[in-house]
Amino acid sequence: METLLELLSRIRSLGPREAIRFSDGIRTEIWTYQELDHAITRFAGYLKREGFAPGDRLLLWSENRPEWIAVFWACISQGVVVVPVDASATPKRISQIQSEAGARLLVRGQLTAPPPQGAEDFRIQELTDLPVPSDRSGPPIKGEDIVQILYTSGTTAKPRGVVHRHRNICSNLTPIGREIDRYRHWARPFQPVRFLDMVPLSHMFGQSMGIFIPVLLEGAVVFMTGLHPAAIRRTIRSQGVSVLVTVPHVLETLRSDVERRHPETGLDPTKARSVPGRWWRYRRIHREFGWKFWSFIVGGASLEVSVEEFWSRIGLLVIQGYGLTETSPVVTANHPLRARRGTIGRSLGNQEITIAEDGEIRVRGPSVVEEYVQSGSGVRPVTDSDGWFHTGDIGEIDAEGNLIYRGRKKDIIVTADGFNVYPDDVEGVLNKISGVRDSVVIPVPGSHGEVPHAVLILDKPLNKPASLIEAANRLLEPGQRIRSCSLWPDADFPRTPATLKVQRRLVRERVGEAGAVSEHTRDPDPSSLIESIAGLIGPGGGRLRPNTHLSEDLGLSSLERIDLLTGLEARYGIELDETEFSEAVTLAEVEAQVEAARDGTTRVDAMPMRRTISDSAQAMSDLSPSRWSRNLIVRSIRSLVQTALVRPLLGVFVRLNVEGLEYLEAIRGPVLFASNHASHLDTPVILKGLGRRWRGRIAPAVREEYFRRSSSAFFGRVEHFLASLTFNTYTLPQQLGRVRESLRYTGELASSGYCPLIFPEGKRTVDGSLGPLQYGVGFMAVRLEIPVVPLLIEGTFELLPVGAHWPKRGEVWLKIGTPIRPEEDESYASFSRRLEAALRAMA
Repeated sequence: METLLELLSRIRSLGPREAIRFSDGIRTEIWTYQELDHAITRFAGYLKREGFAPGDRLLLWSENRPEWIAVFWACISQGVVVVPVDASATPKRISQIQSEAGARLLVRGQLTAPPPQGAEDFRIQELTDLPVPSDRSGPPIKGEDIVQILYTSGTTAKPRGVVHRHRNICSNLTPIGREIDRYRHWARPFQPVRFLDMVPLSHMFGQSMGIFIPVLLEGAVVFMTGLHPAAIRRTIRSQGVSVLVTVPHVLETLRSDVERRHPETGLDPTKARSVPGRWWRYRRIHREFGWKFWSFIVGGASLEVSVEEFWSRIGLLVIQGYGLTETSPVVTANHPLRARRGTIGRSLGNQEITIAEDGEIRVRGPSVVEEYVQSGSGVRPVTDSDGWFHTGDIGEIDAEGNLIYRGRKKDIIVTADGFNVYPDDVEGVLNKISGVRDSVVIPVPGSHGEVPHAVLILDKPLNKPASLIEAANRLLEPGQRIRSCSLWPDADFPRTPATLKVQRRLVRERVGEAGAVSEHTRDPDPSSLIESIAGLIGPGGGRLRPNTHLSEDLGLSSLERIDLLTGLEARYGIELDETEFSEAVTLAEVEAQVEAARDGTTRVDAMPMRRTISDSAQAMSDLSPSRWSRNLIVRSIRSLVQTALVRPLLGVFVRLNVEGLEYLEAIRGPVLFASNHASHLDTPVILKGLGRRWRGRIAPAVREEYFRRSSSAFFGRVEHFLASLTFNTYTLPQQLGRVRESLRYTGELASSGYCPLIFPEGKRTVDGSLGPLQYGVGFMAVRLEIPVVPLLIEGTFELLPVGAHWPKRGEVWLKIGTPIRPEEDESYASFSRRLEAALRAMA
């Protein structure tokens, strides 16, 4: 393989096969390779129209999503250099890298912060709205051409970009591709083999497993939002994932979650020695993950042997590898069929590995990049004069040629997220803080992996240096923020005689000695935060202030937020909304969410949802959405019942007039239909009025409480069954914990091509007038990101009002309005008000 264009040709040849799934926890978007190719062509045409030439640079700042991959391949097809940056980066870092890289355009995702002021940006969701050009040609591409520049340093000193050329990445993929070809026929019965890639595509590990390997295997990649263990399990099971690609910390979090819910995992493992025996013994766990799931691929940081042993005992394979951004990225990898526990595998075959006298791992080969791009110093070589790249890691090679990782030699701090923190960058910020004379930043063990620790020399004694750390953390990226600090007792740090460089090893040793520092303040880990929140909720108050900021004061990463979330759920036996939790700023806001969950209430723009229900309703609490109503046999029965009974009977009483069908002609779907609610005749009227094209795709939503009005749970369930059978209805409960379930089901419907039908007033009108809309319709529209078609029904109230048992004959009008789309960053309340205004204007 000479250039990545060969993979682009393979994408085009795979046509209708599944390529990408994107699950936001509510709705799943599925792209085929043909759709991916069309999106690539659209953005390539956009680059041409904007005058991009080979060598021009584009900054890609987005979360993992299908459009990210389309933009990446479009740039490759046109010779445009991609500068990927993690979605969590701050606008300050974006501005600095864009300036340093000379990027002409900023392409940003849906979940990123607002762009730097004055920056020209392209919203990545707009890609699919671009026209398809007739000309698909691109410039000639050579192996020497640059594919991307990955910035691995922090933001506060000199950004350093790793320059990847086609030949670097292709030389890394070639041996992997050869090995895949040997086993390709064995994978056919399991296709599409799906990789759930939870590593950002702005990292080479994430790109390798999310962009390149799935194409070589002719499989598919799955992206998801969130890091909650329950969400990961649900995504793996519902999307039919075979392999989870992640960092060690996520594997540890999943392990803790499984151990908490399945005490049997701690029993004697010798009772199930064979793999089939393990699968049977731990079948409940395998059922939760789905029977197609069989492996983890882990990288980015060091994995504890006990974690690997835990998953192996259950019967799931853990595949480790070793690589760096500078090696494009894989150096060694365990073979899936010949994995050696406790090692990080063998060389791919096209790279040389040697262990230096001091134990450092050194790598040489065609996949090792040649240069860094660094502000203020131009281009700097990556390797020494003999072509060896000094990794800064310590290791050894066993008798079978497997590499064993022993730790780090360099000063770089590798966090649990797999991000690299360069001490020089953090020290540069600290030393500018008034009161700090000098500082050294070293790694110390955190609750999961390494965290930055600051050793300070102050201009004058200070009782609480934490204020200095808070000031520095406000200027640092989330992954760089300092978690603990020490005061150095001497006038200066130990230094080398000749160069006067700080001897970091001696600093680390002295910090670890008892009594060597005058003060040591460590930020609380998630377990102590839980205790503090418990103190805020209970009597006596917490150890931390309610206005303590989770990010600025405590420096919690996204992974640590998930630790805190799962810990609170386990302690209080509740379920918290991960989206709301991720938006919490202070401990007081977290405490409020916990209190609301314990009280059985949640909030959607002040729309209450209560847990308290009657005894008969409690017996009916399993009225979950009816997936069985969508299978082929039930759909056939439904069509027969509606054709032979419902529509003829409706025609006896209703003379139906329909206006606005032209608004639906250009819509492919799915859409959300939202109608006023005047009568039990409304749903049959809508099904008949929308016509054959839409009739079979409608799924009316019914408040679960409607089926609870029966005197007994039995009759309520019968009604629920008949409604699901006849009209494909599903329930919308008001109970906490099941609201998200129904919202996910609504997203599942939309992903499957169905169109939910809701009555946003929440109940039938008692006087025929349109009542105020609840904010739930805005919640659905914004979260599902689909257009809403307003429907106004007139006349059904007069024929069958509330309290009537038999309809009269008469005329009914069904008015269809112009589809309404949620605006960018629109609130649920705002959208609901716009929809209500549209409905009133149609009257």
